[in-house]
Amino acid sequence: MASAAVAVPASIEARSGAQCAVPETGLGQPELLSRATNLLDNGQDININIVMHFCCSAGEKCPRDEIAQAEIELMNSFVSSARITFSLEAVKHIDNTKCKSDINRWDDMLDLITDVRQGDASTLNIVYVQGNRGDGTKGVCSQPRLGARLSDQALAMDGCVVAMDTLPEGNDGKDPVYPAITIHEAGHWLSLDHTVGDNGNVMTSNLLEKTEYSFNEVQLKQMRQKAVERLEQSNLVESDEPPAPRPSKPAPAAVPGDAWVWMHKK
Repeated sequence: MASAAVAVPASIEARSGAQCAVPETGLGQPELLSRATNLLDNGQDININIVMHFCCSAGEKCPRDEIAQAEIELMNSFVSSARITFSLEAVKHIDNTKCKSDINRWDDMLDLITDVRQGDASTLNIVYVQGNRGDGTKGVCSQPRLGARLSDQALAMDGCVVAMDTLPEGNDGKDPVYPAITIHEAGHWLSLDHTVGDNGNVMTSNLLEKTEYSFNEVQLKQMRQKAVERLEQSNLVESDEPPAPRPSKPAPAAVPGDAWVWMHKK
């Protein structure tokens, strides 16, 4: 398994808005799609189950369960044209010592996902934490490449961590400043890279306030193909083996093997 961790460059940290930084594969979307030769996408409706974990320490106000469903409906508004549906499988309220860590502490985020995740390769786990409010790093997610099968060790660390103030009503009861964060991270979970030169695309590396975002047709096709891959692997469950060692320095993941670019920051 190839692994990679990415530190946010100072130039990105200094910008306003919500940012994301990850090493690129060097392959364009059409080339990535051409490598996926064994996928069975016949245009069927695709359903992805989501488990949302609200990370709230004792005494902290936690979002209502209804907020989770509101976020699901927002996510679906971005992908309905591709016949992809996200469904809320469960809402979990957790209190973990790693919940107070900054999202930039990627080792802690890996531990957090490993501690709480549930389901199989087709289940998207999202942990919402109360830190990282305002501008800056807003999320982190696993990003298996298109055509890469998840090993059981990679699956144990599969999921996203997102700042809680991006949820509906998460901005002190008001609409969030950056409502597209969760669907952006879900795009990475379904293998998408960042876009360049299209500031209205969900996968831009710098999301801004009061901006409408959407996926393009190529991205939606790629998301469908990765979703099919994940559904085909739905019988893959975590083993009792310890997680693979985490890299000590950034390294781009190989393609199309069991690639794993985890530190996807927003």
